[in-house]
Amino acid sequence: MKEIEIMPESNFLDALVDELQPVRPALPWARAITIWTLASSLFVAAALLWSGPLRVGFVSDLSSLRLLGELGLGAATSLAVIAAAFEIGVPGAPSMARLLGPAAFLGASWLGLTLLGDALPGPTHSMLGKRAHCFSESLAVSLPPAGIALVLLRRRLMWAHGAAGSLVGAAAASMAALGMQLACMYEPEHALRFHFSPILLVAVAGAAAGHFFMARD
Repeated sequence: MKEIEIMPESNFLDALVDELQPVRPALPWARAITIWTLASSLFVAAALLWSGPLRVGFVSDLSSLRLLGELGLGAATSLAVIAAAFEIGVPGAPSMARLLGPAAFLGASWLGLTLLGDALPGPTHSMLGKRAHCFSESLAVSLPPAGIALVLLRRRLMWAHGAAGSLVGAAAASMAALGMQLACMYEPEHALRFHFSPILLVAVAGAAAGHFFMARD
């Protein structure tokens, strides 16, 4: 009977080590948020300025309590959504309710103030500064920030790829909608139809990208 050759323990361990491949650790949560926020803000601002001038009179509009509130809530919403996106699907993450609760509250407040905030002093509703293609511009401007977020997510996720993709899409489109409040005409119904609706579309596209194209290790 042929004897089975047994590899010495030291050689066996050395062989295992030789087959290991180095793995880059994921960016810390706070650093990923900071990188995304800075890069996306700069891109959205540059893209909107490149595509056309900001609304005439936006500087004086910034002195109104209503517009300042809308901008503050919009920025907080985008930040809360991307913060949830970078935590969902990560081992040891908080519950879904804790992750999404702040984003849902801030988003609802932002939408509510935009549509129902006439009691507060704000810019006059008018067609002044209307961009002919603000809807398509909002979609186009949202895609690169969503792509940046998906790249940052790749090494963080273990599950919930579709949910994370949806959130990064919503965060990116929220940032574009925020910019359009200064770049395009100021009118709540117009904002709802052409500035806020891309949030849903890009969220759906992000969910598809996260589900079908993000690697599962």
